[in-house]
Amino acid sequence: MNKPANEKNKPSWAERAQAHVLELHNQKQDARFVHHNYQLTTAFAEEVRVLCEETQLDEKQQEIALIAAWFANTGYLFNYQEYTHYSQLVCEKFLKTHNYPESSTQKVLHAIDTLKKKVSPEKLLDRILSDAYTIVTLCKDFNEKSALLQLEWEFLLDRKMSTKEVKMWKLQRLLNAQLYT
Repeated sequence: MNKPANEKNKPSWAERAQAHVLELHNQKQDARFVHHNYQLTTAFAEEVRVLCEETQLDEKQQEIALIAAWFANTGYLFNYQEYTHYSQLVCEKFLKTHNYPESSTQKVLHAIDTLKKKVSPEKLLDRILSDAYTIVTLCKDFNEKSALLQLEWEFLLDRKMSTKEVKMWKLQRLLNAQLYT
């Protein structure tokens, strides 16, 4: 897609979202976030990008998916229990501040909500986000990532699990995993 002359050197919306999320992590991150960190967010956004290309999602929908991917976990930095709400607030504030179109903002916020509710996604964009999150959290380095998540819960929620509970939790996550694209 050809950009007008005044837009050629301007970063894409996904690049702006990435820069903002990195800034948030640099400002808010603490050592207890061993799972929900910038590394997980980057891996998730990259997987979304790959799936968007593979499914030939149109350019505007790709933009919405990537923005949602960058902001989906930012809520953890502000409120671990109500992370979806805070992810949406952070995203909406960023998009409004930068004059992103309101109708597209609502689509990004809806995508974050659908992803975090863990419902069966109906739209291709939502299926891509769901699959990317499943791939990143369950298919790639699952044992390492689940151990980090468990450790993060101990740090932030004072939630300790027995070995048996951990095995059952892992089994349930794997059994419930579903890919849609």
